[in-house]
Amino acid sequence: YQMLSVTNPLLCARLATRYGLYLVPAGFIGAYMGCHDWLFAVDAALLALYLAYMGKEFRSTPADPAARRLFKASLLYLPLVLLFAIVHAKPLAKRVIGTDNGGAGDSHTPSGNDETSTGVRANGRRLVVFASEQQDALQMQQARYAHAAASYNANGGGDSG
Repeated sequence: YQMLSVTNPLLCARLATRYGLYLVPAGFIGAYMGCHDWLFAVDAALLALYLAYMGKEFRSTPADPAARRLFKASLLYLPLVLLFAIVHAKPLAKRVIGTDNGGAGDSHTPSGNDETSTGVRANGRRLVVFASEQQDALQMQQARYAHAAASYNANGGGDSG
């Protein structure tokens, strides 16, 4: 089997350019979901644009040096995006676990409303659950199940006879 850059270099260059452009909005998904800050979206978009640019360069001059530069750029893209994802990751306690309006975002709003102890904002727009609150809720649920099981066993296991 031969690589596409050998059999059809123009198709390879068009695909590389297109796929680089497809990757531009990918970084914004992590920022929108609240896992990364918005600087990650900018960094990932710049890397994707560079990959698309290298594809365009290979398309304009379909020769071995341009193909090698595109190949090296594609090899560097994923490790750099993963590095930026680690550097720009939000701490677990600041990530949005769920929302009641179907959207996502930061745990702070411009209106400055305070959160209640349950993590629901005073204006009711967004439900924010932090990792420690999630763990507390799990412990409370386990305690309720243990209490219900003890009550069930104390009453004879539900036997009516």
